[in-house]
Amino acid sequence: MRKRTVLLTLALLAAAMCLPGQWVPQSPPPPEDLPQIQNPTQQAPDGGTQLNSLATGAAQRRLIQAQTEALRLANQQRLMDIQAEAERRKAASATIPPAQDQDNSRTWGSANGRYWTVLDFGPKMAYIQGFVDAASAAQSLDSAANTMKMFPWGLNNSEIIKSLDRFYGTPENARIPIGMAFFMCRERLDGVAEAVVEKHILGLRADVGTGR
Repeated sequence: MRKRTVLLTLALLAAAMCLPGQWVPQSPPPPEDLPQIQNPTQQAPDGGTQLNSLATGAAQRRLIQAQTEALRLANQQRLMDIQAEAERRKAASATIPPAQDQDNSRTWGSANGRYWTVLDFGPKMAYIQGFVDAASAAQSLDSAANTMKMFPWGLNNSEIIKSLDRFYGTPENARIPIGMAFFMCRERLDGVAEAVVEKHILGLRADVGTGR
């Protein structure tokens, strides 16, 4: 009886499966439509690693900004130092240094070639103009009149400076006073023979050497 019941049930099921509109067995889906199982060796990005990367990039940007600012400040300070040094030199050249050591920069109480050679162009111009102004103001005195005759009036101040530079370019003339050097320039300007001028120069060297 049980066997017959089982067979009848199977026959009914088989008949129902073959009826139109009823259940039809479906083919399995293709592999690409199946849910993909993630490779266990592939790991999702670690949140801590991403944060560390962001922090490192920000630190590098801050470092570059700090280095750029430090370089800008260093260049600015270097420019200020250059400008300060230029101002210092300009101020120093505008002032005639005093002749302090009589043995080195003065002869018979007057400035000599050692004094002249340490001056820049501006102070040399001021010295010559001061010499002319002082002699002109005291021209009523005999000494001033003699001084005026010794001055090379046919030259301008720049030419006088060049002439004195050549004169004191000979070390043996260093102790000759500037006033006497003016006279040597005047003699050459007046066309005095060079042998005579050299004789006068040798006499001046002897005088300053002996202290007469």
